[in-house]
Amino acid sequence: MGDRINMSEGKIYVALDLGSSKTSAIIAETDSLGKIHIIGVETTEKADGVERGSIQNPSLAADDAKIVLDKIRNYAVLSGKKITSVVIGLTGYSFRTLSTHTAASHNNDMELTKEMMKELEQDAAEKLQLEEREHVYEMIDQEFEMDNGIVDAKIGSKFQEIDARYIAIVGRVGLDSRIDEVCQELSLENIRFFGPSQTAMAAINDTERELGCAVIDFGAQTTSVVVIEGNKIRHAAVIPVGGQTVTRDLKSLLILEKSAEKLKKQYGYALVEKANESETKRVIIPEEVKRNVDLRDVSKIIEAREDEILDMVCGEIDKSGYWGKLKSGIVITGGASKMNSLKELISLKTGMTVRDADWKHLVSTSTNEMFICPENAMLIGLVNSAILANSDDCVASDEKKKIEDVATTPTESKTAKTPKKPTKEKKKNFVDNLTNMMEGLLFDNDKL
Repeated sequence: MGDRINMSEGKIYVALDLGSSKTSAIIAETDSLGKIHIIGVETTEKADGVERGSIQNPSLAADDAKIVLDKIRNYAVLSGKKITSVVIGLTGYSFRTLSTHTAASHNNDMELTKEMMKELEQDAAEKLQLEEREHVYEMIDQEFEMDNGIVDAKIGSKFQEIDARYIAIVGRVGLDSRIDEVCQELSLENIRFFGPSQTAMAAINDTERELGCAVIDFGAQTTSVVVIEGNKIRHAAVIPVGGQTVTRDLKSLLILEKSAEKLKKQYGYALVEKANESETKRVIIPEEVKRNVDLRDVSKIIEAREDEILDMVCGEIDKSGYWGKLKSGIVITGGASKMNSLKELISLKTGMTVRDADWKHLVSTSTNEMFICPENAMLIGLVNSAILANSDDCVASDEKKKIEDVATTPTESKTAKTPKKPTKEKKKNFVDNLTNMMEGLLFDNDKL
């Protein structure tokens, strides 16, 4: 990521995470070194309008968002500064990546321009074979081959032949418009980033981004996998199972869900052998008429489900084509990543080194340590993305491009697999959109 250029000192940033089990918001600013100083984090322990990372009921989601944003507003008032941006993570269980490419040739030397880059990206998007009601949310460049050599595509480069390769982040139609509905109810403008990619980029350092790393975000109802190598995102997917799935499995012990969650957090292990080493073998649950539970049974259920989730994670890493090539191993984050012995289970299944995410390279030493935790991984990633974009020093800024209308429409036949061509007038560079939106005040304290 290189040295951070602090062109955004004095500005306030707010990020909103519309999660599956809770709704959270963070307020932050940058210090004189360009690092993130987290002023405060607020959370409401409910997410009535969100299922598996996707907004199902915008009105209910807006109600929860308003609770945390009203609290965040108090921090802004106390700081005496205006909030300059609201960033929201775009996520959901339907997201996946697809590879695509396009080529062009000319008889004479051509100069690469911004307009030509946009046309290449659009042509590559049009070649995607999308499923019904699927939409392209981001195009991420991979490599450019000019005149039979892999090069960094720089404006002004000369070429006669070019082959441009991309991955597209695709998901169900309408996920972004539901976020818009939430923000309309709150009288907010919003800036959207694909949440898993920004979480991943913030959770690892420059060396890990270059050498190759898989970042796994263990959430309540989803588990996201992002593979990064050569400072580029190579693959991303959202798996529709998470920590709550493990909790519900534990209900097979004939206990209530709240008791299952408590047992999981206090006594559960992702490896049964670790549970066997524990001095505590059985526990009495007062809420369950003093039901006596064998903790080895708890860990057997947990290991079985975690093993299943990790099989899907391994499948996504393998699908990326980078299995065995990730020299920096695996980094884990998210609230459900705190499961006892989960790192050991992942290491056994993958043969890779595993570590917890940390954000020391991004967050100022003046930040309260209680804010720097796996539960806030996406919030930190979103704030980091907004700061970098605003300072024009964005990590892999070309990744922030967005195609507006590459999707099959709801009225198209189920057998139709060719995507609708994007409308050129609507297609915009994502960073350009972001910069334009930041030029004005997205919302002020009165609107919050």
